[in-house]
Amino acid sequence: MEFVILLFAITAFLFIAFKAVKELYGNFAGKKPFDYLYYALVSVLFTCFVLAAAGVSFVENISGVLVTLSLSAGLIIAFVKLLRVYGKERSGGFNKTALFIIKAFIVTILVEVFLFNLSSMHLLGKKASASEIPLSAADMTGMFFDGENYVSISSNSTVLITDINHPVYTLRFDLQPDNNTSLVAADVGFSDSTFKAIRCKTAAVSVLWGIENSGYMQCEFSGNVGALKISFRINDGEYFILKGITANEKIPFQFSFARVFVFLLAAISAYLFLSNIKLKKPLGQSKEYKSVIYLSTALFMMLAIFLIVLRQGVSFQSFLSADGNQITKELVDAFKQGNFFLNDAVPDELLELENPYDYSQRYLNGIDYKWDHLLYNGKYYSYYGIAPVLLLFLPYNLLTGYYFPTEIAVLLFSLIGIWFLTKTYVALTERRFPKLQSNMAIMGLLIIQLISGIFYCVSRPLFYEISISAGFAFVCLGAFFLITSNIIGGGKISCSRIMLSSVFFSLGVLSRPTTAVYSVAALAFIAFGFFELRKERKNHFKLLFFALVPFAVFGLIQMGYNYIRFGSPLDFGIQYSLTINDFINAQFHTKFVFISLFAFLFAAPYFVPKFPYVSSEFQLLSTNGFFFVDNMDIDALAIGIFFKALPVWSYFAINRAYRLMPEKTRRRDMLLLILFCVISPLVVICSIWESGYAVRYAADIYWQFVLGALCIIFIMFSNKSHRGKRYFEVFMLVSLLLAAVVCFAQIYNFCYIIGGTNRWLYLANLIRYTFEVFK
Repeated sequence: MEFVILLFAITAFLFIAFKAVKELYGNFAGKKPFDYLYYALVSVLFTCFVLAAAGVSFVENISGVLVTLSLSAGLIIAFVKLLRVYGKERSGGFNKTALFIIKAFIVTILVEVFLFNLSSMHLLGKKASASEIPLSAADMTGMFFDGENYVSISSNSTVLITDINHPVYTLRFDLQPDNNTSLVAADVGFSDSTFKAIRCKTAAVSVLWGIENSGYMQCEFSGNVGALKISFRINDGEYFILKGITANEKIPFQFSFARVFVFLLAAISAYLFLSNIKLKKPLGQSKEYKSVIYLSTALFMMLAIFLIVLRQGVSFQSFLSADGNQITKELVDAFKQGNFFLNDAVPDELLELENPYDYSQRYLNGIDYKWDHLLYNGKYYSYYGIAPVLLLFLPYNLLTGYYFPTEIAVLLFSLIGIWFLTKTYVALTERRFPKLQSNMAIMGLLIIQLISGIFYCVSRPLFYEISISAGFAFVCLGAFFLITSNIIGGGKISCSRIMLSSVFFSLGVLSRPTTAVYSVAALAFIAFGFFELRKERKNHFKLLFFALVPFAVFGLIQMGYNYIRFGSPLDFGIQYSLTINDFINAQFHTKFVFISLFAFLFAAPYFVPKFPYVSSEFQLLSTNGFFFVDNMDIDALAIGIFFKALPVWSYFAINRAYRLMPEKTRRRDMLLLILFCVISPLVVICSIWESGYAVRYAADIYWQFVLGALCIIFIMFSNKSHRGKRYFEVFMLVSLLLAAVVCFAQIYNFCYIIGGTNRWLYLANLIRYTFEVFK
């Protein structure tokens, strides 16, 4: 009977949806025979809804499906009736949008009911009644009985239940975690008719506090189950209460408004990007362009704040810290005392080692030392850039007496970088591609923000991320003022903006030495501007003065800092690092460079039926030597830019774009594009072979790659016919969706495995549970 009712309900829903779509296609013109069938099926569906809502036992297993289909059909009917009254006077574009919304809603509901709630129909057609599995005779370890329930006393506890002797289609674990326990993981072993011994860890469930359905497990056992062995895992210091275990209880239907909202929002946004007339206007004529651009940027900034605050548990007390790390405290204290070395004394045991830079010698001798500090002439130094110290950490300490919190510093630099990355992008597109369609420009910005790499910094804000986020912010600032100075592309050149650009590029080097390549690229822009002014017999020496003085001043500061410490103006001291590798004796091998190039550029993701559905494996290219990889255990660690941002493939059409550029300036413009967006990030990748691979390095290179690729696409798009432009729009939309999926998976895994506050872990598990198909 349940199958018959379910079949009727599905048929009714699909026919109602079909009729609604046909009415919109046919300007609401109905046909009598279809109307009779329509109202008959509506009546059937309404009857199913009443029976389900009344809790009639023979439809209990599918009641949630019936209620959802009935209410959804009612919403479709109401929407169509409103359009009959309101939509007649509207344009065809309005009706097309309404039609798409109905289609998207129908598909979303079907996905919600029949994909994300498969488990709720697991008992359909099976003759089994719910029964409590007695725990009194169970063999337990790591738990004790308090007179009413069983309480865990260990992070690993087991329950062995024998003599069950009946089929088990579902299991329900009635657990009550404490307030600090966000997740209880359970591995289930069983014996059944096919195997009398217990198959260990062949089934698993993760029970989330406050989420009822997470306590249910769908079972695919065969015949009568003889025994169950359940291993519960929690973090140290946590506990949970086991109230009971029930077999063959129906898994409740769970309608998720969050899932429906996310899928509908994604579908409608994609449709608007391709079909909205206002978003097809050129940049200079679209009022909506900047609104969407800056709203999107605000959302990215909110995401950065969210990751910091929720994962780190930031509070006002963070600003009153009396402690810090190598950058926030040790360099501050050294500079206050007029020293360029750090104040901590180097242990004699470390200095007495044959090779103190050999990690194995330090480890085997049990020496307590400063990790990732520089050791030179018996003193500790810091390799990391001094710009954040001079601009933020030292002034804050002098004013308050406290040390500025690392996570807030990373957030501050990240927010500046995110904002000025958008400003740079907008300045470039408005100046170079004023007739570009707004939808193309918006999708380009979303892609470049998604893959920028800065979200790895806010996901794990250690002292490493201070330098990277500061370098990211200053390079974005430098690029913005360079573009808006009009040094390339016409217009009056602003010397003040050129000077600001040089200042910020220089501060980027003082924050993160690897960003020096972008300063070199900026000098190429300045050189072209200089020769152009020279041809026009204008104040070219004034331009040169304003452009080069900041580079000279900050360059002398960095070289003097290097010379005082290590006796050479060009020695940054990285070879003296006390880290996992001995950089003094490490030799260069070409294969190490290929590993980095492959990881950052060509490492392909693969899709798996497990949330977050995207993964990858780091490839060492059969290297027979040591290459350091940060957090090797994280899934989706390395995904190359060619697969995170499909527009990068446009570099293979660079010759085509070159021929389409204005003949007068194309050599100059293409040279600068290649220098800043291709050669510079490639140099960065090749230069970090010594340090190995870390996903956070993406913030140094990825947005530059994508910016150049988007310029090539925009050049070709602007020279296409209307039909050809449609293909580019679809390509950009697919690229955006892929970037969103891949970047979300990579950032989620990065955040989840590294951990964070209990609130974050609970939310991360809730996201996983909500969007996981096979629970």
